[in-house]
Amino acid sequence: MPKKENQLNVFDKNGTIYIEWDVNKRSNPDDEWFDDMDPEDLDLWYSHEDAMVDIFELGLVIQMLVTNIEDKTPEEYKKYFYNQKTLKTEDPKYPMSDRYLGRLKIFEKNGWETKKELLRKAKHMRDFYALWKDFKFGDWKFEYITKQEGDCDLFPFKILFEWKYPDFFVFEEFVVDDYYMEEEYLYHICAHIYPGGLAPDIAFCYLVPDDIEGYERSVRAYESRKGKLKKKKPKVELKNKEDEWIEKQRKQSDLF
Repeated sequence: MPKKENQLNVFDKNGTIYIEWDVNKRSNPDDEWFDDMDPEDLDLWYSHEDAMVDIFELGLVIQMLVTNIEDKTPEEYKKYFYNQKTLKTEDPKYPMSDRYLGRLKIFEKNGWETKKELLRKAKHMRDFYALWKDFKFGDWKFEYITKQEGDCDLFPFKILFEWKYPDFFVFEEFVVDDYYMEEEYLYHICAHIYPGGLAPDIAFCYLVPDDIEGYERSVRAYESRKGKLKKKKPKVELKNKEDEWIEKQRKQSDLF
C-alpha cells in the first residue's frame, strides 16, 4: 500500500498561528537510489536528527511563519531579525537574499568564518533560544504525536504547534516556489531521510549552546598563540637593530 502524502496545514486566526503537520513519508522521495539497497545494510534515519523537534522547541520555525515590524520591535529583540543592512553584513561572503528581510536569523556552522565570529553567533542563538523558552516572543505549545506501529519506524507521526505572536510580527509564510529553494524550507529539511554513515545532500547545521565551549577553546588557543608571537616580536626587532649597528660599524671600518 502506498504511503499517504504529507499534509502541512498552517493558518493564522486572530494573532495565533496553528500548525497541523501529518508526516507519513520522507520529504525527499526522489532519492530513489537507496531504495534498492539491501534493507539489512541500510540504516535510514533523519538527515538532521534533532531538527524535527528543535525547530519548534527552539523557535526556529518562526523564520517560516512571520516577518518582524522593526519600528515596533523592542530594541533588545531587533538583533534577532534581518534588516536591509544585516542581510549583507552578517555573512559578507554569502549574503542573504531579500526574501529573508524581517525574518529570524538562523546561524549555522561553516568553514569560512573565524572561530571568534562563530562563537559570537553561537551565543546569539543561545540567547534567542532562552528568550523563546521563556515565552518572550509569545506563548506557544508543541506536541509530537507518534502513530508508529514498530519501535524503529520513522513514520507516520503528527505535529501540533500553536503560537500566539506579539504585535511586532506579521503573519507571512516563507514561500518556496522552486525546487532549489527546498533546501531552505525547514519542513522539508526536518523530514529529509538519508542512509546512516553518509553525509546528507542538504545542510542544516544550526548553532546550539553546546557549540559554545568548543569555540571558546579555539578562540583561547588562537589568542594564546597570538600572544606568544607578540612576545617574540621585540626580540626580532632588537636583533635587527643590532644587525644594523654591526653593519654600520663594518661600513665605517671599510672607509679606513
